[in-house]
Amino acid sequence: MKKPVKEISANYRLYWKFDLTRVRELFWLNFFSLVLLFAAMIAFGFFIYLHRSADISLPTHYRPPTVIEALTFLAQLFGTVAIMILLHEGLHGLFFWIFTGSRPKFAFKLYYAYASAPGWFIPRWQYFFISLAPLVGITFFAVLGILYLPVLFLLPLYLLVIFNTSGAVGDLWVTGKLISAPRETMIRDFGDAIEFYRAAPEVSDN
Repeated sequence: MKKPVKEISANYRLYWKFDLTRVRELFWLNFFSLVLLFAAMIAFGFFIYLHRSADISLPTHYRPPTVIEALTFLAQLFGTVAIMILLHEGLHGLFFWIFTGSRPKFAFKLYYAYASAPGWFIPRWQYFFISLAPLVGITFFAVLGILYLPVLFLLPLYLLVIFNTSGAVGDLWVTGKLISAPRETMIRDFGDAIEFYRAAPEVSDN
């Protein structure tokens, strides 16, 4: 079973790169992030309606929120997003640390945050866990919370799960590439760029 290494065989070649510093990739990432956000809003909103409809009341007519209500909502919104970012990148970092045994690198940019392990080449199967840990882990515990915690927690948990799903668009993009990647693929993660390496095909002497 392969393990993370700091150097790979000389016959390995870079064959795909996911780079957030490129405008084109950043544009499409943000576009699909919005698509995921609206899809998650509908899906988890319907989930809450199915399982906690007795705990929520839908307004029959529009009433402008009071200043206190608006400030409370904004506090929950920004607080939940901050917690989501910490949890999301923390889970990436945790699995980097589990697999490499080294402290991951964290960074916060204007439009995104990331955890990375730039000094390591990580096997394909391990990178599945690293990529999907935040989406699977946070969604699992948020759904449990929606089902069993008091109504006070419903809105924060709803915000947490929809923003986490939207924020996982890059992880899903990379995971899609991992599915079709050769087994021997090794991944190097710089946070804002991810490189895929595979063994170059042997050239026949004939």
